[in-house]
Parts: sequence; structure tokens; C-alpha cells
Amino acid sequence: MNHVLYYLSCFFLFSVLQAMFINGVKEAFSEGNILNPVKVFLSKRVSEFWQKPLYSCIKCMASAWGAVTFFPAVIYIYGFKWEEVVIYVFNVGVVSFLNNFFYKRA
Repeated sequence: MNHVLYYLSCFFLFSVLQAMFINGVKEAFSEGNILNPVKVFLSKRVSEFWQKPLYSCIKCMASAWGAVTFFPAVIYIYGFKWEEVVIYVFNVGVVSFLNNFFYKRA
């Protein structure tokens, strides 16, 4: 039972770190910041469907940027197992909530 609490606390801490990273990416794409030229370039060439998970929707960014942060870290620590795909789906839900929570607070 003790190891379950350990893994849940690590999962929540990792989700908070992911949400902070994604909010930083969202801020970097905003007007006047370093990735704004990339945003302007992509907005002319990419449909809105792909813009949302890349830089325009803070809730949608949990799917794309969550995968960028989740899979390298988890595969490095645990190796690849198919159970991690299910955990990733839960991670996207948690990170999406935390993204919105942090974004509204800032």
C-alpha cells in the first residue's frame, strides 16, 4: 500500500511540473516573446486544428506537449510498457486541468 502512495505522489508532482512547462511554452508563444515569430509563421501555414495543441489552446496543449514530456521521462526511468499508454491518457486529463488552473491564476 505504501508504494501506491509513492507512485501517486510522484505522478502528481510530475504532472505539476509538466503543467508548469506547458504554461511556459504558452507564454513563450505569446506576443513579444521569443517563439512569437514561430507562431506567426505557423499560423499562416497550419490549420487551426493543429494550432491548438501546439500553441493556441492551453487545455489542448496537454496532449502534444504532454507526450513530449511524458514519454521520454517514463521510458528513461521504467522502459516501455503498454500500460504507460493508459497512464498517459490519465496524465493528459490531469495536466489539462492543471494547465487551465495555473493559466487562470497567472
